[in-house]
This record gives sequence, structure tokens and C-alpha cells, in this order.
Amino acid sequence: MPNQYPFNAYDKNLCLKLNPGLWLVIIFLLRPYIIAIFSLVNMSDRMSLIRMVGPGTGMTISTIMAFPAIMVIYAWIKRTPDASARVRWIWRHGRELLAASALLTIIYILAIQLFFKTIKLNLIGVLPIVICPVILYYLYKSQHVRDIFSDFPENKSQKTE
Repeated sequence: MPNQYPFNAYDKNLCLKLNPGLWLVIIFLLRPYIIAIFSLVNMSDRMSLIRMVGPGTGMTISTIMAFPAIMVIYAWIKRTPDASARVRWIWRHGRELLAASALLTIIYILAIQLFFKTIKLNLIGVLPIVICPVILYYLYKSQHVRDIFSDFPENKSQKTE
């Protein structure tokens, strides 16, 4: 890969770091897990944040929709020269996994609105339908994102064999 990015865009293994835009995407897609953690920490009313953001009964399904993003975080943590083939596969398909999480989120919210008339989402609950297409556009149009997921540290031991 040509050195088209500044020096500080690379990690200690000389691979591209996640850029701020990609971090925002990941944090947004992981919001069911983040909401669950903040709700557990809130001792006074554990369910208030969940009720504010969307249907509390759907939090389990929302966490399933965000699971592909969890896989990307796992691969990011394990992104070292001695990483397993599974980690390398997850990282190589990170863009598609994040896109799948965004698409599943859209499908889930639309399914709630179409099939469960008793559940009415507030503006915050419907906001992902606007944000997820922007995420999909960013994931597939950004060369930087493409370069990040194609960059993985070389395994020195396999190279010398």
C-alpha cells in the first residue's frame, strides 16, 4: 500500500489504525451494548435509558443485530502478526460485517414498525433508519476504510518458512 496517509495513521505494526469516522460507525452500531452497560451502571432506574432509546423488549434482538460489529472489535483487538486465520478472515471482511450490522438494524426497525403496530418508536428509536444508510455509503465509498480492512500485520514466522 502506498504511503498516502500520515505517519500517525499507522500503528506499531505499521498497519493503518481505525480512523475517527470508522470509530463513530462502530460506536453507533454497538449502541445496544453501550446502552445495556450504561443501564446496568445506573443504580436508580436501570430500564429508563432502554425505554428512552427504544423498545426495551427488543434490546436482545438489537444486540444480535450489533454482533457483527462486536466481531470487528474482536479482530481489531487481536490484530497482531501472530493472529489466527479466523481473526484475519474477520478483519478482511470487516467492512461487510459492519454493513451487515447496519442493514440488520434497518430491517429490524422496519419490521417493528410494519408488524408490531402496538410498539411506537420515538424519534431516537427511528433515527438509525436515517443514519444507517449514511454508514453504508461511507463504508463502501471510503478508500481509507477499504485500506484499513485490507491492511493486516504480516506473520513473520510464516514468511520465513
